[in-house]
Amino acid sequence: MLKRRQRYDFRSPYTNDIFTMLSIEEILDYVVGLKSKTPRTINADTPVGLYIEIKEYDYYLDTYGIDMAVNLYNALDKYDLSSIEGSTNAGIPIII
Repeated sequence: MLKRRQRYDFRSPYTNDIFTMLSIEEILDYVVGLKSKTPRTINADTPVGLYIEIKEYDYYLDTYGIDMAVNLYNALDKYDLSSIEGSTNAGIPIII
């Protein structure tokens, strides 16, 4: 599990390692499980979806050699959400 730390030295470090951040795998597992195990009863016609933003793509690719798009695709593919058809069949709209 990832822990949240302050990015800048001028900010207070008192909250370092207190808050956790979910990985994309944990979020996908949660949304897929939520959809199948506890369907919505209020606003049932509005599906739960994902709005995914890849930040600083070029920086991570150039600095660390990490291709975030490939990692995201692999995570979505694991849950059969890597295509429009798979996302539609699962009933989970995804915006990237």
